Amino acid sequence: MVVVATFNTKKNGVSGTPIQGSASGSLQGGSTKSVQGTVPVIQGSSPNLQPAVNPMNYRAVDAPADATAVAAPSVADLAARAAAARTNELRGQVRGYQGDVDSIYNQLFSDLDLLIQSRAGEIDRTAGDSINKLTEKYTGAIPGIESSYAALGAGDSTDSTYAKVDAKKGYEDSLEDVGEQKAKDQATLGSYDETTRANFGADRDALARIFARLDETDNDQDLVDARNAVETKLGTARASKASLMTDEGLKGKIKGATDSSSRVGSIQSSLDNVLNSTLSGAVKQAAIAAAGTSAGLTDEEKNQIKANNAFIS
Repeated sequence: MVVVATFNTKKNGVSGTPIQGSASGSLQGGSTKSVQGTVPVIQGSSPNLQPAVNPMNYRAVDAPADATAVAAPSVADLAARAAAARTNELRGQVRGYQGDVDSIYNQLFSDLDLLIQSRAGEIDRTAGDSINKLTEKYTGAIPGIESSYAALGAGDSTDSTYAKVDAKKGYEDSLEDVGEQKAKDQATLGSYDETTRANFGADRDALARIFARLDETDNDQDLVDARNAVETKLGTARASKASLMTDEGLKGKIKGATDSSSRVGSIQSSLDNVLNSTLSGAVKQAAIAAAGTSAGLTDEEKNQIKANNAFIS
């Protein structure tokens, strides 16, 4: 007779193999029976049992049928991931300055526009005030010239006529001198505007190139250098913004380079010397010739001045 002992191989975490064997002998006559077979192999997690190799390659109950083992990342993989994270962090730091750069340069160009426009208006007003003062001096001096010749009994003489003609020329020459000075100041102002605007633009364009090329490199040192360059130029731009409209900054430099007040004062003094003189016509003519320079006002400006003054034909 064959005796088969079967065990539940999965219940309660115990597993094993069936016992099979044979028993021989008669149940009568006191014969003994023998059982031959294999001893169950017990595996599981009982407190008194030691884990053993899974001989039947059992799979976890909740694991998918096609699950495969995933190897843990190597030290080299972990290092590569850390390096990539560092590179991306540096790239993000540089790109984070882009909004600040756009803002500061927009402010710089706006402030420069205001500064140039303001100084151009001041130059116009200075020239206009000088012309008005010269006109007042001239128109007020004509009666004095006439009376000075009349006092000598030469009121209707050609000397008196020449004196007034020469006074008129001295006045017009002085106006031209004012116009010439105005043109020089405007040219100087334009040069400052052009140079400053070009410098701002060059720095802004250099920063734009840095931002545009950020994705072209994965070299950390290149990105550190880019960050340092952006921070340096950004600091310079902020300093320029802070000083632009101050007397110590660009505003003061432009004002000093385009201040024609001393020159205008000299022009007025020269005309005063001619108009207030009671010398003879010949001497007056020589003094007037040295009073002013040529060039400056346009014909239209001269005609307007003449239209406003009865003494100029």
